[in-house]
Amino acid sequence: MTRNYPQHPPAQRQYHSKMAGHLEPRSAARENIDRSPPSGFGILLEVANDRIVGAVPIEHSPVLRPEAEVDIIVGNTKRRGLSLVEAYGDGPAPSGNLRHGADLYVVDPETADFVLDAIREKVARADEELGEGVWHARLSCRLVKVNYDWPNRTGKLFMADGSNCDWSEAVRLFKSIDPEVEAVEAYAGGNPDTRYVRQDGEWQLSLPARNP
Repeated sequence: MTRNYPQHPPAQRQYHSKMAGHLEPRSAARENIDRSPPSGFGILLEVANDRIVGAVPIEHSPVLRPEAEVDIIVGNTKRRGLSLVEAYGDGPAPSGNLRHGADLYVVDPETADFVLDAIREKVARADEELGEGVWHARLSCRLVKVNYDWPNRTGKLFMADGSNCDWSEAVRLFKSIDPEVEAVEAYAGGNPDTRYVRQDGEWQLSLPARNP
């Protein structure tokens, strides 16, 4: 899939995202990477808890040029990155042109697409390995998978570590699978969490869930 990277006039505002932070020069006279590099595309990594969770193309691509090595500040964290300046035409970019913090810089759109797809696929695989699941609005938790034990009439919810679910919705979910469901168990991060059982037509908290 080829993405469109529209050109924007210099009057457009600088791109911001909650992950972008701000730029801090490594020295008063920032190191020049190349006085006249080709214009290209910037990519910003989205980082949370010291882990890459996504990647986004920076606005104003493909008219960005690498200008200097900088520190990208996000909250209390700092990482090495690039300052990309919007440049139109040949020659040095005017000092008043907008500048953007980026982790990666590539020249052609095909490479930008490849890099973005590769990062996102890697993040998706990491999420799957960590069992982070997907947000389920009705259950109010990050859900990894759902199993139903027909012989024991027991529904099993597997959630991400640290998750808690809406138990009324969990019971409703398994009653839609089997109206005679007798127990619902929840597991967080693969570990036994909570178990509800039906007694005399009422759902009550029981012992923690058994090992899956």
